[in-house]
Amino acid sequence: LGKVAAGNGLRLKIPAGGPSDEEDRSGREFLLVKSDLRRATKGLSGRLKVSQVGRNTQVVRVSYQDVDPVRAAKVVETLTRAYIERDVEGASREANVTLTFIRDQIAQVKNRLESAQGRLDDYKVKTGSVALTQEAELLVQRISDLEVEANRLAVTRAGIDRLVESLGGKGAIVPGSLEALGMDSQEMSALMSSYLELMRKRADLLKEYTPENPAVRSLDARISLAAEQIRAAASAVKGALKTRETAVKNVLGAYRSQLEALPEIQRELARLQKDVLIQEKIYSFLLEKEQETQIVKASTVSNVRVVDAATVPIEPIKPRTRRNLLLGLILGLMLGVGVAFILEYFDDTVGGEDDLEAMVGIPVYGTVQYVSKAHKRRKERKPHLVIEEPRSSITEGFRSLRTNILFSRVKERPRVITVSSPGPGEGKSFVVANLASLSAYAGKRTLVVDADLRKPQQHVVFGASEKPGLTDVLTGKMSLDEALHGSVQENLDLLAAGSLPPNPSELLGSEEMGNLLTTLRDRYDFILLDSPPLGLVTDPALLMTHSDLGLIVARGGMTPRGSITQAADAVKRLSPDMQLGLVVNAVKSSRGYGYKYGGYGY
Repeated sequence: LGKVAAGNGLRLKIPAGGPSDEEDRSGREFLLVKSDLRRATKGLSGRLKVSQVGRNTQVVRVSYQDVDPVRAAKVVETLTRAYIERDVEGASREANVTLTFIRDQIAQVKNRLESAQGRLDDYKVKTGSVALTQEAELLVQRISDLEVEANRLAVTRAGIDRLVESLGGKGAIVPGSLEALGMDSQEMSALMSSYLELMRKRADLLKEYTPENPAVRSLDARISLAAEQIRAAASAVKGALKTRETAVKNVLGAYRSQLEALPEIQRELARLQKDVLIQEKIYSFLLEKEQETQIVKASTVSNVRVVDAATVPIEPIKPRTRRNLLLGLILGLMLGVGVAFILEYFDDTVGGEDDLEAMVGIPVYGTVQYVSKAHKRRKERKPHLVIEEPRSSITEGFRSLRTNILFSRVKERPRVITVSSPGPGEGKSFVVANLASLSAYAGKRTLVVDADLRKPQQHVVFGASEKPGLTDVLTGKMSLDEALHGSVQENLDLLAAGSLPPNPSELLGSEEMGNLLTTLRDRYDFILLDSPPLGLVTDPALLMTHSDLGLIVARGGMTPRGSITQAADAVKRLSPDMQLGLVVNAVKSSRGYGYKYGGYGY
């Protein structure tokens, strides 16, 4: 604390406060990261914003965003101060160049003065001579004046060279430059004043136009002409200065010859005293010019001023919680509605019975709501029959389906019904079992025939064995009475699939299958055949040739509408007059139906 730590181009000092402050910070570690200059400036400029206040004003607004409000104000304050300093520096560039030259000369003359004064003092001690004669004193005075004048002329010529070289630079010449050089040429002063006025007008035009603008280019031509005139006048002035410098040196040579005629001691003492006197006058001249140039530089002011100083903000500008929440709400609603429309547009699956008849050309006999626990009970090899919950909404759905089936014909009610689906997993076996169970519960003698000889399921639903069954009866291995599973429920019998044959299509389309159904018609009021999917095999179409009604089960949110049409076409090709109906299974709906609502997880 309180000590400067330096290393790797970095100097750091953490100021130490009182004893309590030292206790708080003692032992703490600080991690410092030195960023690349380009990365650091990019980070600063990324948070900096400069904008014009009004359209036709010369006022700009500078703002800076930072997590620290005090630091943000300091950044803006430092930036404006540096900008003004640089503007002044640019305007006083020529004065800086002249001042640098004069200060270099002062340092050199000071060294020569000290050296000359030392040699003079040593000679006086050595010879014991302390003063010059009146003639020698006057000669030394004249020689020193002439050498000072020659030096002044040389300094002025060098300054004019630098002044001419800086023509064309931004703010290269400032008023008073000639006076600082000790030159009183009225022609040069008038030309420089005209040049500065043209440069000022050009700067004003560039605030609104580009350098390619005709007005700017015309002004550039005038500036170039003025610069050439200044160079020509400067050349003439330098010529005059050179002539004057030559004349001074000639006179100086004559006085030096007179100095050589003096006695040796007086001559050497005069020479040493002359050197001291010359360096003193040159030193005084340069100091005077340094002060004059500093006055010229100090009189240069910036045309930029701060209207309102940077202040520490009272409230944070980010995040704007209310605005962000409102925008988030609006965008969320728009996005949600848009996604819903897109999903609805591209969703070709069955969602319910609305407009389904017009789309697929098959009447909808009923809809069955989604039952969440049916899948679980099926895995546990337990039947899920809606008759166990006679007042549930799903039971009412099956009652409505049974009523529509019974009244689908005017004269004769359908007795043999084949149930299939476009694809697997759409719930046809579930529909068959529950429709049969409900029919038996109503007092109808009902039979379920598991005609799905590829993947039978009814024996699982009703908890019976797969064998014996339908294939044993069709192949003559067993009689119908021996193969039946009687009374799996009151008024409900089951004819399971039996042994899975290698040729199920031939068996289901055989004459024996037709004879079997004729026999069953005399014994039962309602016969339901569970068959394989229509989209995979032809078994259901063959069975429907022996049936009164064909039901196609479609699963909501899963079955494409096009597959229902394809399944119906497969049946129509074999039985053009076949009556078909559609059952929509697993429809997810928030509306209750029936006499008891909720509590069943539908």
